[in-house]
Amino acid sequence: FSSHIGFESAEGISCFNLTRSMLADNSPYYESGLRLSWQKPDERLYAALLLLNGWQQIRGTPGSSLPSAGWQLQYRPVAGLLLNSSSFIGPQGPDESRCMRYFHNFYLQYDHSPSGFSLIAGLDAGMQQRTKGENIYNFWYSPVIIMRQKAIKQLFVALRSEYYRDRQGVIISSNSLNGFGLLGNSLNLDVVPFAGALIRAEGKLLYAPQSRPFEARGKTSNTNYSIALAVCWNFNKEF
Repeated sequence: FSSHIGFESAEGISCFNLTRSMLADNSPYYESGLRLSWQKPDERLYAALLLLNGWQQIRGTPGSSLPSAGWQLQYRPVAGLLLNSSSFIGPQGPDESRCMRYFHNFYLQYDHSPSGFSLIAGLDAGMQQRTKGENIYNFWYSPVIIMRQKAIKQLFVALRSEYYRDRQGVIISSNSLNGFGLLGNSLNLDVVPFAGALIRAEGKLLYAPQSRPFEARGKTSNTNYSIALAVCWNFNKEF
């Protein structure tokens, strides 16, 4: 089933941006296991407990006797505002070298229908044991903010700013002595030519403050520019 972590989906047409955030691409999109959930009839409060096979794993880790666990809380205090808290706890690796991972995802989403304005602000933070049995941990974190505005009936504009820091390379390995650190800014333009269709264009700038991870024409750089185009069509959804 879909992951209980994060606000973005593997289904691109349902996201505010053409490309996924670094936060989304480096946390589970899917999970397997058991999920027990409850929701108030007015849908203002939702809670779930999960017993999982691992961090984005269909099957459990060979040689591991411990499952992973998670929980999720969602609260809608007023119309248009959603607060989400999701957590994950689980072993990484087989029993003889097992390191525990602790991870939390928080985000808020606000939609103001009259003005067509939407806002998402999120933060991922995780820590993992360096070696089994030690109280020394490696940490990583990623904040993100996305603003989307409906300019006219057929045009949406979205801005995203994000940062991902993984100094010890728990999630993203790096050859730099300073580990992985990347700042991203994106501008998204969406055009709705007819119901259910979406033409998307995105310009993105990535900047690495502590290293030079990008290579082109035999030279390394700490910046990367890209432009992406997509055409989406959902037969069951209008924009």
